[in-house]
Amino acid sequence: MIVELIPPENDDVDRLITCDGCGIEYSYEHYKILADLNKLAYFYGEEVGITCHTCLFSYGRFLAETSDKECYKIEVVAEDDNHILKFHKNA
Repeated sequence: MIVELIPPENDDVDRLITCDGCGIEYSYEHYKILADLNKLAYFYGEEVGITCHTCLFSYGRFLAETSDKECYKIEVVAEDDNHILKFHKNA
């Protein structure tokens, strides 16, 4: 699965961003503050929609447990770099 990091910068700071998984919702102004403190990240992927980091990690653990593979990988595409998240069975 591939997801993109949603950058917290937005011209409309009052616009809300909501996790499709748990419903946690912040304005872009507050999202930027929390993201700058490494407390919150939102991602977008076709399979998960808009999701917060907590729901993304929960989904990754679920996929690892239900997958035939020993390790399930999620690629995170960010502006400056790409990262691979690895989820192992029984982790």
